[in-house]
Amino acid sequence: MAQLANRRPPLVSYSDRPISRGIVTPGAAFGPLPSDPGPYMLGSTRNKALSGFSPANLYVAPEGLNVLAPLLKFGTLWATDEGVFRFPGSQHTEGGLAPQETTFASAAITIHAVLMIYNGQVFSCDFSGLSGSSVAIGAAGVWAHIKLPIMLPANSVYGLVPIYSVPVGATVLGQYRIQRHRGEKVWQGASVDAVLTQLATDAPTSAAFQLGYNVIGNWNANPPGQNLAYGPDLIAWKRWDGRPSVLGVCDSLADRQELAASADERGNYGFLPRLFDSWGYGFFNVGCPGAKAVQTLAASAMKIWQGLDELSAMNPNGMRPYNNYFQQMGRNDNNAASATWLTPIRNLNTRLRTRDPTIPIIGATIPATTTSTDRHQTEAGQSVAVLWGATLAAVNAAILAGNSGTTDNVIDLNLYRMAASGKYRPGSEHLKGTVAVSTGDGVTPTTQLILDFMPSLGQQYTIDLSAGAGTTLSGRLVVDIAGTGPYVCTCVENFSTIVPAGSLVYEQPTPDGTHFNKEYNIQSVALVPASEKAKFVGV
Repeated sequence: MAQLANRRPPLVSYSDRPISRGIVTPGAAFGPLPSDPGPYMLGSTRNKALSGFSPANLYVAPEGLNVLAPLLKFGTLWATDEGVFRFPGSQHTEGGLAPQETTFASAAITIHAVLMIYNGQVFSCDFSGLSGSSVAIGAAGVWAHIKLPIMLPANSVYGLVPIYSVPVGATVLGQYRIQRHRGEKVWQGASVDAVLTQLATDAPTSAAFQLGYNVIGNWNANPPGQNLAYGPDLIAWKRWDGRPSVLGVCDSLADRQELAASADERGNYGFLPRLFDSWGYGFFNVGCPGAKAVQTLAASAMKIWQGLDELSAMNPNGMRPYNNYFQQMGRNDNNAASATWLTPIRNLNTRLRTRDPTIPIIGATIPATTTSTDRHQTEAGQSVAVLWGATLAAVNAAILAGNSGTTDNVIDLNLYRMAASGKYRPGSEHLKGTVAVSTGDGVTPTTQLILDFMPSLGQQYTIDLSAGAGTTLSGRLVVDIAGTGPYVCTCVENFSTIVPAGSLVYEQPTPDGTHFNKEYNIQSVALVPASEKAKFVGV
C-alpha cells in the first residue's frame, strides 16, 4: 500500500485522454470554497444497488487477473466538493426472492484505492484516513470519502476507479455493465501496478468484460451475458441546494429493458432515471429487477437500509440523505385477487411511514403485461390476460385513491407509459427508415445490419421482411454504429436470416411485453407534464 500511495501514477481522464502525472491540484489555485457544506444527500446519476448474478454464476477471478479496476462514470446534480461512496459486501438476488441480500462473494474484497478523475485531474478517496479497506463477506459495506480542493460543477461527469482484488479462484460481486460508448472500461491484472499501467495507457477492456455486450444473462453462459463490474451503490454529496432527492423503492420497471448501450451522456438508462434527471432531482433506487414489496425493508433485505442509516448518522441531527420516497413496487406481488395483491404494497408503505413519518411517500400505478402476435407493431395484435386487465385495473384504482391512506400522493404512470387502451403504443407509429443494403444469406450467421438512417444506440428495431405487408417480422438490437450513411450496425443478434434491401424498419416498444425499450422510455418521459414534478418536495 505504501507503494501505491507514493506512486503518483499517470492515469486517464474521464474522457479517456491521457493526463499528466499528479494526484491533486492545490486548493489555493481555485480560490475559496463556499462556507456551509450542509448534509450529504443522494444526488448522483448512474449509480445503482448491487444486484445481478446468483452465487453460482458470480465471476471467478482467474490466475493473474484477480486485481480489477473498472472506470465508471457518474454525474453530479449540484456543485459540490465533498462526497462519500459506499462499497457493499452483499448483493441483492434478482427474481423470486428479490431484493433479499443473500448473494455474497466467496472471500473478502480488498479495496486498494479509489481514484476520482475530473477534467484531467486525479484525486484519491480515503477510508477513515487510509487509502484502502476490506469488505468482509456479507458485510453491509465500507465508505470511501473524498474532499476536493475544487468545486465539481453542477451537472458534471466524473470518473471513479475502484481498484480491488480477491484471491485467485474467489468469486467477485458486481452490478455495473460498462457503457463502452461513454468510455467505461474494466482492467484486470495480477497486481495493482499492472492495472495502473493499463489505466495509464488506456488499454482495452479486459476480455472477460467484452463478452455479451448489452445482453442479460450469466457471463459464463453460452452465449454469454455481459459481465458485471463492482462499484459503489450509495453516492452522496454535500453542498445540497434544497432540490428534491428521491429514494426510489422500485423494481425492474424503473430502468429495464435498457442495459448499457442505450445510456445517455450522464449514464442514465431506463424510464425513471431519465425522468428524474430531466427534472434535476436526485434519484436512487434501493430495489432491483424482480423486487417484491413483501420482501422489501424486511428480513434479509436490510443492509442497504443500514447503509442509508449510516449515511444519516454522518449528517447534522441525523438528517436523511433523501426527502421523498417514490414507491413504485407491486408488479411482482401480483395475485388473482386484487385485495391480496394490494396488501404487500400497502404494508410496505406502512413500513416506510414507520421508518420516516415526515417524509412523503409518492405511489405509482402499475403497467400491464401484454402478449403480442406482431412484435407489438399494433394494438390489435396485443392481448391482455385477466390478471393484467380487470384485476390490475382494480389494483391501480386503489393505488390512485391512496391505497387506504398509505401514500401522500400518486403518479399515474400509465398515462404516460401506455396507450389509452392499457396496451403499448404500437411500433408501427415509429417508422424510422429502411434497410440500405441486404445482409444475411440464409446460411452464415451475421450480426451486421445496414440502414439508411442513423439508428439510436441500444434501441431494438422491428424489421418487416415481407415488403411492407407486416406478415414476417424480425428484431435487431443495435449496439454499435459505423459510417456516415449508409450506417453499418453491429447487433446483439447473430442470424443468417436474409434481410432484403428496402425492408421497413420500426422502433420496437418492448422486448417482452413487460419492460420498455430505449426510445419508448424517452418518448414516455417527454409525455410527463410538469404538474407531476411538483408532487415531490424540496426545501
